[in-house]
Amino acid sequence: MDFDITFLHTSEVHIITFDALIEELDPNLAIKHIVKPEYLEMVITQGVSKELEQSIQQTLCTLSQNTRVVVCTCSTIGSIAESVKLEQGCVQRVDRAMADWAVQHGKTILIIAALTSTLTPTYNLLRSSALIHGLEVHIDQHCVDSAWPLFESGRYSEYLKRIAVEIKNKSEGYDVIVLAQASMVGVMDITDNITPIVSSPRLGVLSAIKAVNEHLNKG
Repeated sequence: MDFDITFLHTSEVHIITFDALIEELDPNLAIKHIVKPEYLEMVITQGVSKELEQSIQQTLCTLSQNTRVVVCTCSTIGSIAESVKLEQGCVQRVDRAMADWAVQHGKTILIIAALTSTLTPTYNLLRSSALIHGLEVHIDQHCVDSAWPLFESGRYSEYLKRIAVEIKNKSEGYDVIVLAQASMVGVMDITDNITPIVSSPRLGVLSAIKAVNEHLNKG
């Protein structure tokens, strides 16, 4: 294998986040990044189509030929990626580990997203994790519609601040706040919210590293 982990992104902004996590957690891993912004654009404009599913499947199959673990960092297409069966290697959605953590640490969960198309996949993911762990949870959702245009225009600090304000206003009564998109991870550095907040990048990378090690041990 040429690479231990390949990250499939829908925005280049994620590269620096995941590079930093790999450097911190296991700098000896061989990694690469693939950016496919058209996948997110297709969901936003057309919904989940057969064409999109087939394209993602083909991309993942190609990447898996020289990668032990492929990690999809986009929550919106995560369920599609997770459903792809590969002949070698494995695919993980970056937010699966986050969902597992959330359902094990709270009975009432609030999903915060900046993109409406991310809400349903994240809700379904949390439900799936709760079912796997045999847990009952109550899940609410909130989309910060005004934040996404800030992200798209490159005003990242304003994007994070807008989300942080919404979290402060909406978090009362919840055990856990789930940040539905990897791009939101920076919110955790600028909020003093009492309710625990969980995001996907760190937990997702730890899960991928575990999968790499398991693959190497089998070999």
